[in-house]
Amino acid sequence: MSSVCVTSPRPQAPDAFRALTFQSVAKGPHDPMFDLKKAADGNTSPFKVDLGAGVYRNEAGAYHEFPAVKEAKRRLDELDLGHDYNPTTGIASFTKAAASVMFGGLTSTVSGKLVSVQTVAGTGANRIGAVFLNKHWPTTNAAALKAPQPNATKVFIGVPTWGNYEPLFRHADFANIETYRHLDQDSGELDFDFVVAALKTATERSIFVFQACCHNPTGRDFTRNQWTQIADLMSTGRHFAFFDAAYQGLGESLDADAWAVRCFAERGIDMLVCQSFSKNMGLYSERVGVLHVLCKTAQIAENVFDQIRSLVRWEFSSAPAYGSRLADIILNDPVLCNQWTGEVKAARERIKHVRQSLYDCLTQKYKTPNLRKVTSGNKVVRPWMHLLEEKGLFSYTGLSAEMTKTLVRNWQIYLPENGRINVSGLNDGNVDRVAEAFDSVVRTQG
Repeated sequence: MSSVCVTSPRPQAPDAFRALTFQSVAKGPHDPMFDLKKAADGNTSPFKVDLGAGVYRNEAGAYHEFPAVKEAKRRLDELDLGHDYNPTTGIASFTKAAASVMFGGLTSTVSGKLVSVQTVAGTGANRIGAVFLNKHWPTTNAAALKAPQPNATKVFIGVPTWGNYEPLFRHADFANIETYRHLDQDSGELDFDFVVAALKTATERSIFVFQACCHNPTGRDFTRNQWTQIADLMSTGRHFAFFDAAYQGLGESLDADAWAVRCFAERGIDMLVCQSFSKNMGLYSERVGVLHVLCKTAQIAENVFDQIRSLVRWEFSSAPAYGSRLADIILNDPVLCNQWTGEVKAARERIKHVRQSLYDCLTQKYKTPNLRKVTSGNKVVRPWMHLLEEKGLFSYTGLSAEMTKTLVRNWQIYLPENGRINVSGLNDGNVDRVAEAFDSVVRTQG
């Protein structure tokens, strides 16, 4: 005799509740870079020039695979490691080697006091770093740690900057986010006086977000003398340095681009570093990053490591393996690492070459009018000279939003409305046309 399982009818929610499920959810914030990339990717014209997304392009305007990465892929394929999980804190040999890239000769000095954990690229390092500080960085006294969220600590961000910093810190429950002027928009010069003023007037134990090199979007980095002054003021104010190092090697060199981080480390300033291998290894989609936290003692480092391990477990459990295995192979083989260093240098030199080419076209062939003030303080601003003074992938052109729209619509040159361009999207075949287009919009809309 068979039995039949009889269940009672499921109670139905009132119509009002069923109708309102997620009905009150508004659209998310507009992401102009997402829209720009979608538009650029959808254009198959041979005349298209993509100067938008921050990825290193080769001479053909396409994705550039570093030969060292290609060789690492071959070796990894032979190893046939499978698809098991990485440890929660990442591949130890990789994070140790990544620390050496960032801290150089200081690595042995900070050993035992440095926490290095693998993350989901640089953005993931920023996220974990912000959440960790929200939980463990007090504002003025230990009692602040017991205060209800959101954290009252002030976070200072120089503007213009990468658009993710402010929402990222707000998402980590920081309520007091302040900005200061990193760039004089009129002259295009770094506005160091505003930086100093922010450091001097900030509430004690504030958090300052710094880009270690190749500033996005301005390309305007602090000089070593300026970094030293910043370090002095950070020490005086007992502030925390939150370094983002997304472009190491694409400015001056791997070592020179880490100078600020090492300067702060030598002085014992409270700090963390968000390190990415997306750009300098071309591993964008593989999400290869490391979060480094420098602590005062080995015991503190042990506790911090355990807390960050917990955060990683709760956030994403285990970082992606493929790209970090490639980076691990490269960084731990002296010959292959030396090859990679040379390839990063070649990319850096190509960036400088196309900067010079664009500058020459604008100033010599087209004699394009200056978009900046003629003088900045006591300095005479030469037309388009910023192209040669900026470092890294980006140039902050000074083009207006209306000019950029015209460039997209009429010239098929894709760039965001803030006028920032990725100069690696230029090459010998398109730089003249880009200069002609810039000249056209400056003369007609300037």
